Amino acid sequence: MATSLDGKISAAEGTQTWLTSEASKVFVHRQRSIYDAVLIGANTVNIDNPRLTVREAEGRNPIRIILDGNLSSMIDSEIFNPPEADKESKTLILCSANADEKKKNNFIKRCIGLIEFETRDNNELNLKEVLKKLSELKITSLFVEGGGQVFARFISQRLFDEIIVLKAPVTLNRGVDIISIDTEEDLYLFKKEQLDKDILLSYKLKAAEHVYRNN
Repeated sequence: MATSLDGKISAAEGTQTWLTSEASKVFVHRQRSIYDAVLIGANTVNIDNPRLTVREAEGRNPIRIILDGNLSSMIDSEIFNPPEADKESKTLILCSANADEKKKNNFIKRCIGLIEFETRDNNELNLKEVLKKLSELKITSLFVEGGGQVFARFISQRLFDEIIVLKAPVTLNRGVDIISIDTEEDLYLFKKEQLDKDILLSYKLKAAEHVYRNN
């Protein structure tokens, strides 16, 4: 998660705000290269229009996964229309079985893989079912890159091994809040280091700390 000093991820709802340094960007690209897959939500697709490939570091591109129950991702986004250099990068959309059939077909025509899940009225995907399915596909490491709602769901359900916060030396005063880590009593600060002007903070569960110390 990239945040301002006052815990914002962007200056306004529905807009992209670049907060962190080039050093943090290189770090994120390195992280992508060591994970099997990278995951974002549909809002991040539509707002940031990312490629989710490894360009600022050496290494392989991860499988790109979009968490999109309602298939609200814009089909003309760059991730679905990659430049020649990215065409070998696999992209999967995880959606509700109840999503619009026309939208499903449009993505299938673009050779985008769809994985459907049974959902309730709001078409929100069950994250535990998502992770189980990914493991069945031999995806055993997952780098969750955004956005705010996706972070909040993974963290509140304790579906993580590590939380990495990249804190930029800026204060926005207003904007979109991110889930607060400081108030989570079952987390401990595992690592803290400087990345140019940014601070990298890594958190893990205290239960995991006990395991590490006894092995």
